[in-house]
Amino acid sequence: MVVLLGAMAVAGCVAAEQFEIVRVRRDIRRVAAAQNECFDAIKADPAFRGLSGKSVWAGREPPPAVLANNNKPTQDDVLLLFMRRGASQACRKQELEAMEGVHPSFGGEFVEYFTGADGLFLQLVTGQVSWGENARRIAQIAAAANDRVKALPGVIGKQVNTGSWYTYEAQERQRVSALFPAWTAVQEQIEVQRQALAPSTRSTIMRCQYVGGRTLQCAY
Repeated sequence: MVVLLGAMAVAGCVAAEQFEIVRVRRDIRRVAAAQNECFDAIKADPAFRGLSGKSVWAGREPPPAVLANNNKPTQDDVLLLFMRRGASQACRKQELEAMEGVHPSFGGEFVEYFTGADGLFLQLVTGQVSWGENARRIAQIAAAANDRVKALPGVIGKQVNTGSWYTYEAQERQRVSALFPAWTAVQEQIEVQRQALAPSTRSTIMRCQYVGGRTLQCAY
C-alpha cells in the first residue's frame, strides 16, 4: 500500500509538471499569435518601405545581402527608424505584459532582450555600426534569448514538483524589477538622440512597474 501510494504521488507530480508545461506552451502560442498580428501590421506599413532590405526583424535570419551592407543609416533612414520604433512600442508593451503574465521569468528574458536590442538601436542611429553589423548582432542576441525562452517551460514545470512554484515566481518578479533601471537608462539615451535627430517623432520611453505586487503594467 505504501509503495502504491508512493507511486501515485510520483505520478501526480509528473502529471502536475506536464500540465504546467502544457499550460505555459499553450499560453506562449496564444501570445505569439497576437504579437505576430501586431508586428505584421507594422511590417506591412508602406511608410517604412524605405527600411526594406536594410534591417531585419528579430527572429528572422538576416539574408546575406543585409549582412554585407556596410553602409550606415542616412538622415532619412534614422527618421524612419525612430518612426518605426514609435509604432512598435504598442506591440512591445503588449508582448512584455502578456509574457510576464504567462510567468514572470519570461518577463525577465524580454526585458533583458529589449535592453540589448535598444542598445544596438542606439548604436545604429548614431552611426556607430553599419546595417550589416547591426543585423548580425541583433540576430545573435535574439537567438540567445530564444534559446533561453524555449527552456523556460521545463524549468517552470519542475517548480511544481519541488513545491517552490510560488517562491520561484516571487523571485522572478524581483529579478524583473531589478532589470528595469538598466533598460530605462538605455531608453533615456535613445530619447536624447531622438530629440536631436528626429524631433518630429514621438517619445518612445517605456516605463514598467508592478501594480499590487503581481501585475506588470507598462506605459510609454
